[in-house]
Amino acid sequence: NYSGELDLNAMNQAGDAILGKKNFRSFCRAISEVENHICNVLYASWEIQDDLLVFRIKANRFLHGMVRSIVGTMVDVGRKKISLAGFERILQLEKREAAGQSAPAKGLILDEVIY
Repeated sequence: NYSGELDLNAMNQAGDAILGKKNFRSFCRAISEVENHICNVLYASWEIQDDLLVFRIKANRFLHGMVRSIVGTMVDVGRKKISLAGFERILQLEKREAAGQSAPAKGLILDEVIY
């Protein structure tokens, strides 16, 4: 649950910033046993459905905690705590401590897995 106004346009611009093949080390658990942190994000978008704010993301893979961390950081963009340039910088830093807090797991749904 997030209260207050959110800039949905800014949050969608942050979604555009993560599209493509990028290193998501800043958005996964600090202690991670994966060999690489490269993911290819194909789609990332915020929308309002009924009275809910919905984030949809599609990628070739996800790292542990990645989506929750991205969502929490994008909410900070929407609250204007982080600028779009600041969000892009977090992605480039490749350090988990640079990103915002992870969003709670409540409400997170894995919709589909394609092999």
